[in-house]
Amino acid sequence: MYLIISGKRYQLDCLDSNLDERFKDLYSAWLGSGSINYDVFTKSAKLFLNLNTTNWDKHDKYFENYTLIWHKLMSEGKYVEAEELWKLSLQPIIEWESENKPKLIHKGTAYYFLGVTTIVKGEIDKGYSFMHQALEEDVRMQKSDLPHSPAFYFVSLNYQQSHQYFRNWLILQINFLNKFINIYREKYHSQLNVDVFRRKYLEEPPNRSMLFLFSYTLASFMLLHDIPDYAIKNNFSGQLELNLLFDLTLVIDGSIKHMNPSKWKFIDHASYLNNKRKLGMNKQRLSSINQLFNSDFDNTLNNLLDGKCKIDRYNIFGLGKDLAITYGIRNRGAHDVSSTPIMWRRFYEIEESIFNVLFWVVEDLYD
Repeated sequence: MYLIISGKRYQLDCLDSNLDERFKDLYSAWLGSGSINYDVFTKSAKLFLNLNTTNWDKHDKYFENYTLIWHKLMSEGKYVEAEELWKLSLQPIIEWESENKPKLIHKGTAYYFLGVTTIVKGEIDKGYSFMHQALEEDVRMQKSDLPHSPAFYFVSLNYQQSHQYFRNWLILQINFLNKFINIYREKYHSQLNVDVFRRKYLEEPPNRSMLFLFSYTLASFMLLHDIPDYAIKNNFSGQLELNLLFDLTLVIDGSIKHMNPSKWKFIDHASYLNNKRKLGMNKQRLSSINQLFNSDFDNTLNNLLDGKCKIDRYNIFGLGKDLAITYGIRNRGAHDVSSTPIMWRRFYEIEESIFNVLFWVVEDLYD
């Protein structure tokens, strides 16, 4: 179905004669000088759903008919209107589902584009919430925990999949992640690279929640790095940084627990990881490190970062140092939300250490 509005041609999918007419009105109202009674549109949409309750392809086509308007709004920087458009698209669907429980319509497309829109607006929490909802819709429709869909490509950082709208965002994240992987590779003579990391971990994650937490946390780190250094030299920034670092330690915690399910304390998971390379940070030394952190967090963290921390004459260095720092941040974030100047003064060093431990986990525990 072709529409010509204000001299421009738009091609839409045909759904049924009634709803097709309503979409003509919708396009005229958004892109031309016409108007639409959305109550009439909603009624037509519900009749369409009554006849296509389990036709997922038709559901997708319904939402795809909104994309041309959305593209124009986004190109003009009208992000608020673009978000409102997708909420409008969902209104008849939500009403129909409420009236026809427990039947459900596939809404993944709308949630995906709401995620894109709100992330572009800078509302990352809202955006990732919509993306998570899009993924859950795809899981339900495809009956797969890890479906082949743009929402899964998004969360697994699959920048190689070209059939997705938000690929450029993934490329930004991959480039950001790759900087940390290259540091780890050089420092610890590793063969890990970003594609191996994706294949071993992101495409076969411990669970979807862990995958989303990592993806969201990585994006948050990336956006934090865009803030000029002079604007984050304060205790409030330190608190934000601690929260992010803590989230990354939760990813590490859950990722080790997946391979060490009989234990639930982080010290046991850290000891389990240490034993894979038979490094010096055994459970006894980790316990001693914890005591040092509890008595003087700042001084202990400073000494670890400077390579001046010893336990029973054992000098803590390398991956053992990174593991000890991760343990300290994990406990601090869980039990004390207050900031401390060392967080913003040495944030980048702490961040690097914790990313190193994540890569170690993936390299040694995930095949």
